[in-house]
Amino acid sequence: MRKNVLVLGAGRVGTAIALDLAEDHNVIVADISEVNFKKIESANNTIGLVLTDATDLRRIQSLIKPFHLIVNALPGAIGFTALKNCIECGKDVVDISFSAEDPFDLDILAQEKGVRVVVDCGIAPGLSNMIAGHHFAHMDVKEFICYVGGLPKKRDGVFDYKAPFSPRDVIAEYTRPARLVENGMVVTKDALSDVEELSLNRIGTLEAFNTDGLRTLLHTLKIPNMKEKTLRYPGHASQMRMLRDAGFFSTKPICMGEQAVRPMDVSFELLSPHWELAPGEDEFTVMLIAIAGMENGKETAYSYVVYDEYNVESGLSSMARTTGHTCSAVARLMLDGWMATKTGIIAPEEIAMGLSSEVRFMTILGHLKSKNIEISVQKTTTE
Repeated sequence: MRKNVLVLGAGRVGTAIALDLAEDHNVIVADISEVNFKKIESANNTIGLVLTDATDLRRIQSLIKPFHLIVNALPGAIGFTALKNCIECGKDVVDISFSAEDPFDLDILAQEKGVRVVVDCGIAPGLSNMIAGHHFAHMDVKEFICYVGGLPKKRDGVFDYKAPFSPRDVIAEYTRPARLVENGMVVTKDALSDVEELSLNRIGTLEAFNTDGLRTLLHTLKIPNMKEKTLRYPGHASQMRMLRDAGFFSTKPICMGEQAVRPMDVSFELLSPHWELAPGEDEFTVMLIAIAGMENGKETAYSYVVYDEYNVESGLSSMARTTGHTCSAVARLMLDGWMATKTGIIAPEEIAMGLSSEVRFMTILGHLKSKNIEISVQKTTTE
């Protein structure tokens, strides 16, 4: 049965989610700027479009009533406020806003309102968490490592990078301290630290550095060693460290004549043109996950490789596809009533744990594969 879904945000990922869910549900997309509606309008004229500010509770209250589910695909800077507004209105939510705030701060409110809120439902965090949760439920996991990144295929010799999502959220990844787990203890390191190089098939050499991507895993899974690292072309980390350490990413205002400005806002305006993906630009998203532990009394390791490229037919970037289709797969599970037993904030790893978790996990992987996103798994066992 077709149900009513409201997608907040008409950016790259919000567009991918809306187009996917519109295949079998009634979808309306809300955004503060009608400029973002153009791609949706040209791709599917059955999707409704509404101009609104999701951070304004009164506006959301007047809009949200007819919907069975809300998908929050807004940038991190405003995503938490929008998420709270949706919960205040008593609506189930799937969230990919990746805000700096702790989503569990809204757990009591969500329980009081009797709603289910699945957070961090992208590729990483999101799919990476589900993979961790799936194996945590089936083995004694000792180590979980996630490497993930989205990059243009062609390097420009300047930044060698294009932002597949909000540049502000990219900058936040470079400034937010990275939380890891080492020997059972949560430790904090600088973002962009512990740089290492990896050689990948079809891609070549990339560098990996610490970022704060474990998020809910820090609270839900007792794994002695966990870390997430972001992938970029070699040299990017040192370049970004230089800008960060020189204050270009600071949010503390400085005086320029008689006007106070935040260096981060200026840097955003300067970097955005360089980081903007050109229409139809070839790019890719890759995620590598390594899991090791004891399974059935044997040392066992699993390695996952998720890979996708710009899709010519749909005009969607690989990051929009891998993030958006993961989110829409979870949204379908909620719309079908597969996750109706718990209210409150639900971490993505919980989807792959507990009752019917195997079916849910395989359903999500199956949906991604149906969209021609490559997922390969290799298992090794030591006697």
